Amino acid sequence: MSLGFFLTIEGIDGSGKSTQAGKVASWIQQELGRPVVWTREPGGWGDGEIRDMLIRGDWANSYTEMLLFFADRCEHCTRVITPALLDGSVVLCERYQDSTIAYQSFGMGLPEGLVAGVFSSLRLPVPDRTLWLDVSLEEAMARLSARGAGDRIEARGLDFFKRVREGYLSISVREPDRFIRVPASGDPEDVFQRLKEELVRMLCS
Repeated sequence: MSLGFFLTIEGIDGSGKSTQAGKVASWIQQELGRPVVWTREPGGWGDGEIRDMLIRGDWANSYTEMLLFFADRCEHCTRVITPALLDGSVVLCERYQDSTIAYQSFGMGLPEGLVAGVFSSLRLPVPDRTLWLDVSLEEAMARLSARGAGDRIEARGLDFFKRVREGYLSISVREPDRFIRVPASGDPEDVFQRLKEELVRMLCS
């Protein structure tokens, strides 16, 4: 329904999303000459209060976190994503609905049908394509350790991130045309070359 193109980048913490998103945004603008709105979740609509609550909050009920993510997403779509798509831009978003499925359903154990049903009921934009940066758990944990003290989500440990990765793998099997796995271990420039191959296929064909 939109004039633009909605591209999301997904992956577990430590997969290199922000590094690669910057490279992708620059390449689309410079090589294709297309306007890009580069944003992220949570907090990409300019108010950091919900983002801070999600990163630092200590919730007794797992649904609290899920509902906060959806509250943030509603504002994000209304204020940033939908207007940019209607304006013809490429919207590049770090994390979106697939993160909620992977982290809240597979990671935290909430019913996937409920999480997907909330998203469907809200009638929010669905990504045209999603690039999944798939990195080994060992490399991701090493990157997080090198970054120093992490947030409470990063501190959930190896078993949690193993379940999250399994969530992303499940989505990639169900939606292979939209959800594209890109090996993300190793040198960032090598990873970007793999991403660029996918970008050419999806944006230049």
